[in-house]
Amino acid sequence: MGGPLSSLVADVFLAHMEGQILSDTVVSQNILFYTRYVDDILCIWKESDDDINFVLSKMNSFHPSMNVVMEIGADQVLNFLDLTLPLSTHNS
Repeated sequence: MGGPLSSLVADVFLAHMEGQILSDTVVSQNILFYTRYVDDILCIWKESDDDINFVLSKMNSFHPSMNVVMEIGADQVLNFLDLTLPLSTHNS
């Protein structure tokens, strides 16, 4: 991430990966919220841990030098960048 074009190349590469993996209907139906800032991804998933682990393995197998690490929020709180996001249920 040191060069002047590094963030642009990372953005293009990750956008390509997202287009390939997140275009799967099963994957996209289980995402409640998804956002990315450069190489940090926040995803709120509504299905089982096994399903999100499958998506994580697809992301990690996308390119041999890429390593995606998953952190699971605890006690209804997610940490993303320098933010602490409280989770609450919404009944519609």
